[in-house]
Amino acid sequence: MTSARSSVPAPGDGPRTAPPSHEPPPAVELASARPVARVVVPLFAAATLLPWVSSSVALLAGISVAFISMNASFEMFNAAWIALATFAIILLSWTAGVRLPLGIPGGLAAILVGTVIGWL
Repeated sequence: MTSARSSVPAPGDGPRTAPPSHEPPPAVELASARPVARVVVPLFAAATLLPWVSSSVALLAGISVAFISMNASFEMFNAAWIALATFAIILLSWTAGVRLPLGIPGGLAAILVGTVIGWL
């Protein structure tokens, strides 16, 4: 069966199109400012706050190292003869450039001498 109408459009009939919509196509929606702002704004805030945060962390680290070492430095005054012996080894080996016997590093020698003197 064939229909009476032909598939050829009548003169004056143009192609039929959908009415225009006001929604952007999907590609434009992906490139909108919202996803970019979700990435750029936190990065800008982090870059702005980083110098303050890093200096604050460095300050706290310095204070904690000071408190940790204060205990050892106060105990050093109780046994000054141990501290002076180890300090002399460190001064001789690190600043004066004196080579210790058997090529032992100055820090290791100071620790060993301080331990031996402390146990005597």
